[in-house]
Amino acid sequence: MATIALVVCAVCSLSASVGGGLFFIQTENDRKRIKTIEDNVGKAAAMVIYSECDYKGKVVVSIDVAPDGEFNTMNMNAMDPPGKSFILPPGIKLGAYSKSNQEGVKLPYNGPTFQRCTDIKSLEAESGCDPSRPGGCEITI
Repeated sequence: MATIALVVCAVCSLSASVGGGLFFIQTENDRKRIKTIEDNVGKAAAMVIYSECDYKGKVVVSIDVAPDGEFNTMNMNAMDPPGKSFILPPGIKLGAYSKSNQEGVKLPYNGPTFQRCTDIKSLEAESGCDPSRPGGCEITI
């Protein structure tokens, strides 16, 4: 009976060690993946919003940086699923809302930036320079 208990303890210990090692490896890989994404946000060619925190899940929204001389806008009144994390390259402005229909708290972001975990239910975004803006593209509003 003592031998069986000893074998069970040894198997449990081995299983915990292997499981813990695998968890550590996965955690380290996630950390490296997140660091790579965040270190390269300034080189990104598009705003990307993900359905899960830490840039995981499916891509909910993607908008390319407008080429020089062009202006693009995007408005989304409802996001299903909501955005949970994003990367925002230089040249894109994002207004992220806590409720649908661009209601609730608006959080303004200017690229380059990133957000590992948030809750975006609706948004407005622009890329490039709006030539109809008073004063032209040379002034910042």
